[in-house]
Amino acid sequence: MSTIPTLEAIQTLDGRNFAMLTAEEQAVLTFYRDQGRKFDVVVAPSPDSGSKDHMG
Repeated sequence: MSTIPTLEAIQTLDGRNFAMLTAEEQAVLTFYRDQGRKFDVVVAPSPDSGSKDHMG
């Protein structure tokens, strides 16, 4: 990705299922996962609330 994705682009992914993201959305997520600290962005996975593996 040659340009910096907008903050709006990453904000729209909040709460989305990773498996359902488009290639472009995955590129935005990867960019901010790898370089987000420069932009005060933290990308962290959260457990699926419907998952049986979720403890809590």
